[in-house]
Amino acid sequence: MSGQVWIPSAVGDLGAIFEGANASAERGDVPAARAAFEQVMSARHPDVSPKAAYNLGIVLSGAGDKAGARAAFQWAADSGHWEMAPMAAVNLGGILRDMGDVAGAKAAFERAIGSGHPEMAPRAAFNVGTMLVRAGDQQGARTAWDWGGRSNHPRYAPLCVASLGVLLADQGDAAGARVAYQWAIDTGEPESVPFASYNLGVLLNEQGDLAGARAAYQRAVDGASDEYAAKAGYNLGLLLVKQGDEAAARTAYQRCLATGDSEFAPQAAYELGYLYDKQGDLARAREAYQQALDFGRSKIFAAAAYELAAMLNKAGDAVGAVAAYRQAEESGHSDLAPKAANQLGWLLPKQGDRAGAIAAFRRAAASGHAVAPKAAFELAYMLKQEGDFAAARVAYQQAIDTGDDETAPHAAFELGEMLATQHDVSGARAAFQSAIDSGTGVAPKAAYHLGNVLADHGAIPGARAAYQQAVDSGHQEWGPAAAERLAGLGT
Repeated sequence: MSGQVWIPSAVGDLGAIFEGANASAERGDVPAARAAFEQVMSARHPDVSPKAAYNLGIVLSGAGDKAGARAAFQWAADSGHWEMAPMAAVNLGGILRDMGDVAGAKAAFERAIGSGHPEMAPRAAFNVGTMLVRAGDQQGARTAWDWGGRSNHPRYAPLCVASLGVLLADQGDAAGARVAYQWAIDTGEPESVPFASYNLGVLLNEQGDLAGARAAYQRAVDGASDEYAAKAGYNLGLLLVKQGDEAAARTAYQRCLATGDSEFAPQAAYELGYLYDKQGDLARAREAYQQALDFGRSKIFAAAAYELAAMLNKAGDAVGAVAAYRQAEESGHSDLAPKAANQLGWLLPKQGDRAGAIAAFRRAAASGHAVAPKAAFELAYMLKQEGDFAAARVAYQQAIDTGDDETAPHAAFELGEMLATQHDVSGARAAFQSAIDSGTGVAPKAAYHLGNVLADHGAIPGARAAYQQAVDSGHQEWGPAAAERLAGLGT
């Protein structure tokens, strides 16, 4: 169909039908609009019919009918209309891209580029380059963006060159990237300046040019794009902290926070909380950490909750600390959730909630995290205080089974003592022996107590051996105590 000259057929007043279709579309009556636009298309008028096809594509796309929109845009693109064909080709490329048809989208965008249309061709060059770089075709993207840059379009030329700069940086051509960024910045184009400035800041920061990076980031922060103000503000804050200018860093973080960006604003709030906490300004630190939490489950959520809890606990606000630790635990963060559960185990008894503390220690003990051994130990201790010796024995054994160099031997000793009071000689002996075999500082004490258990139950040879181990350890307390008990056993 491309290039064909169509002779309008007699279907009445096409203009009126076309306007009626537009009115139906504005009312949201998609079926009526579609019927009217298709009636105009069927007339094959060289000007009005392609416009109807294009408008139908817009209507169907908005209604979620991608297949219908694709067909309508294809019809308009094939019409050869000087304006509608390239406009439809760009929209067709977008739909095919969204449908995963990269080859089809590329063909549609390249068709728009080939039209030479002063607006659509540069736009298509930018879009196809963006699509191709995501698809891994860096050379194709480079070709498209290079063409777009040479188009001198006031918007898309700078965007293409700035995008080319990112590609060059990724390919290791820092000098070429820097030239591209600066060219885009020098155009003054409102969208390209913050985009290029942010990426220039990243490049200069990586090269160690902190002064240049600071200026580039600031330019992006001051630009018209909230997206790049957020990215640049956060990165500028990090850079300024590195330079020791925390006052300016706070200003940069506040600018980022003001954008409301879902990714960088909560991170900026977290960093603000840290800076205020460091200064001892607990009120502002608390407000900043809370702002980070108010964004919802961002990647910084757990860290903000945990740091807020630690700060409040240090300040004596146990109620606030418990609430924040609960948020950190409920986040499910692989590192901070178990830590928060462990902290809850320590804090809740101070509020009279021993059952809650036991439950918290139990969760931390079952987490497999580095805090699990100590949590299991504390859980066992609390259960023992509650008189639940069977559950305490399980928890002590859980701590022992972790093999933790510090906690496991102490858990073995405490289990031995508990079982000894219950006259479980076999269990106590096994637990004390585990502590002795650890070779840690608790071994002499465990040997002494094992000697006591065996002596009290008439197992004198075993008691002598245990006491001798304590003596041989040279421990200043348990060695002499064991020697005295050993002497009392006689020969």
